[in-house]
Amino acid sequence: MVRFARARGVRVTRPEVGIGIDSPRAALKAFARQPLDDARCFSLTLDRVEHELGTMRELADAWAVGDLERMRALPETSAQYRACSDALAGSAIAREHGVGDLRARTRAAWLAAVERALMRNKVTVALLPIGDLLEPRGMAATLRERRCTVEDPESRIRLAASDPQD
Repeated sequence: MVRFARARGVRVTRPEVGIGIDSPRAALKAFARQPLDDARCFSLTLDRVEHELGTMRELADAWAVGDLERMRALPETSAQYRACSDALAGSAIAREHGVGDLRARTRAAWLAAVERALMRNKVTVALLPIGDLLEPRGMAATLRERRCTVEDPESRIRLAASDPQD
């Protein structure tokens, strides 16, 4: 998508969050020596592999054709991802190097970039992982709370079908 946009002269913004680590090698060695509180991550990963392969396949099929209704109807699968990222972010070395709050900082940077783009452009398109769009407290929900118009592909198709000028 980014290459497509740039080829057409569309301005692309990629919000970034920096992490300053003076000695990456030493930080990696320290991280390797520290135990991680990752039992929940491990348990949920095994559970997901053992019991949710069918759901993952259904999700992939629905994603491939843009069937958001079907995707929303499937069981929520982000608990495993959250447990694993929380185990990493909760480690002492991650907190020491400013990685502990990386998810919140990334979210804030993304929302700030969206707000700047909305003020600067007539039309703004944002790309996110589908899970972030579908989850009840995800980015799409946050944008709606901030009174932004968020159109999913299904609503866009309905709008085009009902408007003969489109």
